[in-house]
Amino acid sequence: MNKRIVIWSGGYDSTLCLWNELQKNKQVEAWSFVWTSIDPSKNLAEHNVREKFKKKVKKLGYIINHKIINLRHEDIIPEGYSVMQASMFVPLTVFLAPLDSTIVFGFHWKDDYWAFSERFNEVIKSQCSVMNKNVELEFPLRNYKKWEIIRDIKVLKLEKYVWTCEFPLHNMKPCGNCEPCINKKLALYENKIRNGNNKPMMKTVDIEVKEVSYCSVTKIEDEGTYV
Repeated sequence: MNKRIVIWSGGYDSTLCLWNELQKNKQVEAWSFVWTSIDPSKNLAEHNVREKFKKKVKKLGYIINHKIINLRHEDIIPEGYSVMQASMFVPLTVFLAPLDSTIVFGFHWKDDYWAFSERFNEVIKSQCSVMNKNVELEFPLRNYKKWEIIRDIKVLKLEKYVWTCEFPLHNMKPCGNCEPCINKKLALYENKIRNGNNKPMMKTVDIEVKEVSYCSVTKIEDEGTYV
Protein backbone atom coordinates (compact mmCIF):
# COMPACT_ATOMS: atom_id res chain seq x y z
CA MET A 1 0.00 0.00 0.00
CA ASN A 2 1.33 3.42 -0.97
CA LYS A 3 2.27 5.56 2.03
CA ARG A 4 1.99 9.35 1.80
CA ILE A 5 4.47 11.52 3.73
CA VAL A 6 4.40 15.31 4.03
CA ILE A 7 7.72 17.10 4.63
CA TRP A 8 6.81 19.65 7.31
CA SER A 9 9.11 22.36 8.66
CA GLY A 10 6.41 24.48 10.26
CA GLY A 11 6.69 27.23 7.64
CA TYR A 12 3.94 28.63 5.42
CA ASP A 13 4.47 26.28 2.47
CA SER A 14 4.74 22.97 4.30
CA THR A 15 1.97 23.82 6.78
CA LEU A 16 -0.43 24.61 3.93
CA CYS A 17 0.53 21.30 2.28
CA LEU A 18 -0.07 19.41 5.52
CA TRP A 19 -3.42 21.12 6.13
CA ASN A 20 -4.60 20.34 2.59
CA GLU A 21 -3.47 16.73 2.99
CA LEU A 22 -5.47 16.43 6.20
CA GLN A 23 -8.57 17.52 4.32
CA LYS A 24 -8.15 14.49 2.06
CA ASN A 25 -6.91 11.96 4.64
CA LYS A 26 -7.86 12.02 8.32
CA GLN A 27 -4.53 10.38 9.20
CA VAL A 28 -1.31 11.82 7.76
CA GLU A 29 2.38 11.09 8.30
CA ALA A 30 4.66 14.14 8.53
CA TRP A 31 8.46 14.30 8.69
CA SER A 32 10.43 17.28 9.99
CA PHE A 33 14.15 17.78 9.32
CA VAL A 34 15.84 19.63 12.20
CA TRP A 35 19.32 21.16 12.03
CA THR A 36 20.76 20.47 15.49
CA SER A 37 23.69 22.87 15.14
CA ILE A 38 21.90 26.06 14.07
CA ASP A 39 20.44 28.79 16.28
CA PRO A 40 18.52 26.79 18.93
CA SER A 41 15.92 29.56 19.18
CA LYS A 42 14.88 28.86 15.56
CA ASN A 43 14.49 25.15 16.29
CA LEU A 44 12.46 26.01 19.39
CA ALA A 45 10.21 28.41 17.47
CA GLU A 46 9.54 25.81 14.77
CA HIS A 47 8.95 23.13 17.39
CA ASN A 48 6.45 25.36 19.21
CA VAL A 49 4.33 26.09 16.12
CA ARG A 50 4.33 22.43 15.13
CA GLU A 51 3.13 21.45 18.60
CA LYS A 52 0.40 24.11 18.49
CA PHE A 53 -0.69 22.89 15.07
CA LYS A 54 -0.85 19.28 16.25
CA LYS A 55 -3.03 20.30 19.19
CA LYS A 56 -5.33 22.23 16.85
CA VAL A 57 -5.87 19.38 14.40
CA LYS A 58 -6.28 16.89 17.24
CA LYS A 59 -9.33 18.85 18.38
CA LEU A 60 -10.68 18.64 14.83
CA GLY A 61 -10.39 14.85 14.79
CA TYR A 62 -7.29 14.51 12.61
CA ILE A 63 -4.32 12.23 13.26
CA ILE A 64 -0.70 13.24 12.58
CA ASN A 65 2.08 10.64 12.84
CA HIS A 66 5.05 12.95 13.29
CA LYS A 67 8.70 11.94 12.90
CA ILE A 68 11.68 14.20 13.68
CA ILE A 69 14.88 13.65 11.70
CA ASN A 70 17.84 15.42 13.32
CA LEU A 71 20.64 16.63 11.03
CA ARG A 72 24.17 17.69 11.99
CA HIS A 73 26.32 20.17 10.09
CA GLU A 74 29.80 19.00 9.14
CA ASP A 75 32.80 21.29 8.79
CA ILE A 76 34.10 19.67 5.62
CA ILE A 77 32.70 22.03 3.00
CA PRO A 78 35.24 24.59 1.75
CA GLU A 79 34.51 28.16 2.76
CA GLY A 80 32.40 29.93 0.18
CA TYR A 81 30.73 26.73 -1.02
CA SER A 82 26.98 26.48 -0.51
CA VAL A 83 24.57 23.59 -0.99
CA MET A 84 20.96 23.93 -2.08
CA GLN A 85 18.72 22.43 0.59
CA ALA A 86 16.69 20.44 -1.91
CA SER A 87 19.86 18.66 -3.08
CA MET A 88 20.11 17.15 0.42
CA PHE A 89 16.52 16.82 1.54
CA VAL A 90 15.04 15.26 -1.59
CA PRO A 91 17.49 12.32 -2.01
CA LEU A 92 17.65 11.84 1.78
CA THR A 93 13.87 11.64 2.00
CA VAL A 94 13.75 9.08 -0.82
CA PHE A 95 16.46 7.07 0.94
CA LEU A 96 14.47 6.99 4.21
CA ALA A 97 11.04 6.53 2.62
CA PRO A 98 9.16 3.20 2.61
CA LEU A 99 9.43 1.01 -0.49
CA ASP A 100 6.13 2.22 -1.93
CA SER A 101 5.45 5.85 -1.00
CA THR A 102 4.56 9.36 -2.12
CA ILE A 103 6.51 12.30 -0.68
CA VAL A 104 4.76 15.68 -0.56
CA PHE A 105 7.04 18.74 -0.72
CA GLY A 106 5.99 22.37 -0.33
CA PHE A 107 8.22 23.83 -3.04
CA HIS A 108 6.44 26.73 -4.75
CA TRP A 109 7.04 28.19 -8.20
CA LYS A 110 10.09 30.32 -7.27
CA ASP A 111 12.03 27.71 -5.27
CA ASP A 112 15.46 26.67 -6.57
CA TYR A 113 14.26 23.09 -7.04
CA TRP A 114 12.61 23.88 -10.36
CA ALA A 115 15.84 25.10 -11.94
CA PHE A 116 17.21 21.57 -11.52
CA SER A 117 14.02 19.48 -11.59
CA GLU A 118 15.11 17.38 -14.59
CA ARG A 119 18.37 16.46 -12.87
CA PHE A 120 16.52 15.66 -9.67
CA ASN A 121 14.21 13.37 -11.63
CA GLU A 122 17.20 11.51 -13.04
CA VAL A 123 18.80 11.15 -9.60
CA ILE A 124 15.59 9.96 -7.94
CA LYS A 125 14.87 7.52 -10.74
CA SER A 126 18.35 6.00 -10.41
CA GLN A 127 18.12 5.99 -6.62
CA CYS A 128 14.79 4.14 -6.68
CA SER A 129 16.13 1.65 -9.20
CA VAL A 130 19.17 0.83 -7.07
CA MET A 131 17.10 0.56 -3.88
CA ASN A 132 14.22 -1.25 -5.58
CA LYS A 133 11.75 1.40 -4.43
CA ASN A 134 8.68 3.00 -5.91
CA VAL A 135 8.79 6.57 -4.60
CA GLU A 136 6.81 9.38 -6.19
CA LEU A 137 7.38 13.08 -5.48
CA GLU A 138 4.39 15.41 -5.28
CA PHE A 139 4.46 19.21 -5.38
CA PRO A 140 0.96 20.60 -4.76
CA LEU A 141 2.21 24.21 -4.52
CA ARG A 142 4.24 24.12 -7.72
CA ASN A 143 2.15 26.83 -9.41
CA TYR A 144 1.62 28.89 -6.26
CA LYS A 145 3.31 32.22 -5.64
CA LYS A 146 4.38 33.07 -2.10
CA TRP A 147 1.69 35.73 -1.69
CA GLU A 148 -0.96 33.16 -2.64
CA ILE A 149 0.32 30.75 0.01
CA ILE A 150 0.28 33.45 2.69
CA ARG A 151 -3.20 34.52 1.54
CA ASP A 152 -4.49 30.96 1.95
CA ILE A 153 -2.89 30.62 5.38
CA LYS A 154 -4.56 33.86 6.47
CA VAL A 155 -7.95 32.77 5.10
CA LEU A 156 -7.63 29.44 6.93
CA LYS A 157 -6.68 31.30 10.14
CA LEU A 158 -3.45 29.34 10.48
CA GLU A 159 -1.02 32.26 10.86
CA LYS A 160 -0.20 31.51 14.49
CA TYR A 161 0.73 27.94 13.53
CA VAL A 162 3.62 28.87 11.18
CA TRP A 163 7.17 30.13 11.61
CA THR A 164 9.66 31.36 8.99
CA CYS A 165 12.32 33.54 10.68
CA GLU A 166 15.93 32.28 10.72
CA PHE A 167 17.08 34.42 13.67
CA PRO A 168 14.34 34.91 16.29
CA LEU A 169 14.77 37.73 18.79
CA HIS A 170 15.09 37.09 22.52
CA ASN A 171 11.33 37.50 22.94
CA MET A 172 10.77 34.84 20.25
CA LYS A 173 9.57 37.41 17.75
CA PRO A 174 10.70 37.38 14.07
CA CYS A 175 13.83 39.45 13.44
CA GLY A 176 12.32 41.08 10.35
CA ASN A 177 15.67 41.21 8.52
CA CYS A 178 16.56 37.64 7.48
CA GLU A 179 15.76 36.29 4.02
CA PRO A 180 12.52 34.47 5.02
CA CYS A 181 11.29 37.59 6.88
CA ILE A 182 12.04 39.77 3.83
CA ASN A 183 10.29 37.30 1.51
CA LYS A 184 7.26 37.32 3.80
CA LYS A 185 7.13 41.13 3.73
CA LEU A 186 7.40 41.15 -0.05
CA ALA A 187 4.62 38.57 -0.33
CA LEU A 188 2.38 40.54 2.04
CA TYR A 189 3.08 43.69 0.03
CA GLU A 190 2.13 41.96 -3.23
CA ASN A 191 -1.02 40.60 -1.62
CA LYS A 192 -1.98 44.14 -0.56
CA ILE A 193 -1.33 45.48 -4.06
CA ARG A 194 -3.47 42.77 -5.65
CA ASN A 195 -6.29 43.56 -3.24
CA GLY A 196 -6.34 47.23 -4.15
CA ASN A 197 -4.19 48.65 -1.34
CA ASN A 198 -1.10 50.28 -2.82
CA LYS A 199 0.33 51.66 0.42
CA PRO A 200 3.92 50.47 0.88
CA MET A 201 4.42 48.10 3.80
CA MET A 202 8.20 48.02 3.93
CA LYS A 203 11.36 49.91 3.17
CA THR A 204 13.93 48.75 0.63
CA VAL A 205 16.49 46.52 2.36
CA ASP A 206 19.45 44.40 1.39
CA ILE A 207 19.04 40.65 1.71
CA GLU A 208 21.99 38.63 3.01
CA VAL A 209 21.65 34.96 2.09
CA LYS A 210 23.19 32.59 4.62
CA GLU A 211 25.17 29.64 3.31
CA VAL A 212 23.88 26.13 3.86
CA SER A 213 26.47 23.62 4.99
CA TYR A 214 26.70 19.88 4.40
CA CYS A 215 24.81 17.73 6.89
CA SER A 216 24.50 14.12 7.95
CA VAL A 217 21.77 12.19 9.73
CA THR A 218 22.54 11.74 13.41
CA LYS A 219 19.27 10.64 14.94
CA ILE A 220 15.69 9.85 14.02
CA GLU A 221 12.99 10.33 16.60
CA ASP A 222 9.40 9.19 16.35
CA GLU A 223 7.08 11.58 18.14
CA GLY A 224 4.26 9.05 17.93
CA THR A 225 0.65 9.29 16.88
CA TYR A 226 -1.55 12.20 17.92
CA VAL A 227 -5.22 11.28 18.11
